[in-house]
Amino acid sequence: MAATDGMVFLMPLSIGRATLTAWHARSGRPAWTRTVSGGAVAAASGSVLYLAGGRTLTAVAATTGRTLWSYQLGAEVADVTAGGHVVYALDAHGGVYALRI
Repeated sequence: MAATDGMVFLMPLSIGRATLTAWHARSGRPAWTRTVSGGAVAAASGSVLYLAGGRTLTAVAATTGRTLWSYQLGAEVADVTAGGHVVYALDAHGGVYALRI
């Protein structure tokens, strides 16, 4: 679960594919959905949701779900967080990535 810019993002725990749903925090109405890989993790900062699944880190516009950019990591993503002007990702081999946003 993550939240930013008046939006709340929920995705079930899943081994296979899962559906991420973005909800308007004020009205409780769904805004958009996106299929993500099982085990995907998410972090939010500003008006962007960062999704990490497999070896890919993807930046998504929080209000529309539109892909802004993506980045390939050296190994499977283990975790992601964002703060200030940086998004951080940890891969399964212990590699740490810091991308300016």
